[in-house]
Amino acid sequence: CISSAASDVYKRQLKSKPTFEMEFNARLHLIQAAWANGKRNSADVNRELERMAKDAKNFEYRDQIYYTLATIALKDGLKPEAIAYLKQSLSYNVNNTAQRGESYLTLADLYFEAEDFVPAKNYYDSTLTVLTTIDERYERVKKYSENLTDIARLLTTIAQNDSIVRIYN
Repeated sequence: CISSAASDVYKRQLKSKPTFEMEFNARLHLIQAAWANGKRNSADVNRELERMAKDAKNFEYRDQIYYTLATIALKDGLKPEAIAYLKQSLSYNVNNTAQRGESYLTLADLYFEAEDFVPAKNYYDSTLTVLTTIDERYERVKKYSENLTDIARLLTTIAQNDSIVRIYN
C-alpha cells in the first residue's frame, strides 16, 4: 500500500517538470495510491488507466498499465479479467524485461493456483527466460518448472488420447 507521504512525493515530482518516463511513473503510482488508500474506486481507476493506455504518448508503457489493471482486478477477486490484462501486458511489452518477468510469473502462479498445470508450466518456463539467476524468486520458479515437467507432459498426453478416443467414437 502506498502511503499518503509517497503520494506527496509523486505530486512534487510532477510539479518539477520531470522527464516523460518519470512523469508517467509518478502518475501511475499516484493512481495506484489513490485506489489502494480508498480515495478512488476500482471502476474510476480502471477508466483512467484504460484512457492512459489509449493515449499514443503512453504506447511504450502499455505493458505497465495493463499490469496495473491486472493487479487491481486480482485484488477485486476478478481472476479471469486479471489473466486477460496480464496477457495484454505481455502483448504490448517491447523491451521491458523486468515487466515481462512480472507478468509471466503472475500468470504462472495464477494458473498453478487454479491447478491448470500445463499453462502454469509454460509460464514458469517463460519466466525463467527473463528472470536473472540472482533474483530471489529464481530458484522457486526453477523448482516449479522442473516439478511440473512430467505432470504437464502427462496431462498433454491424456488430452491428446481423449481427443483420439472421441474422434474414434
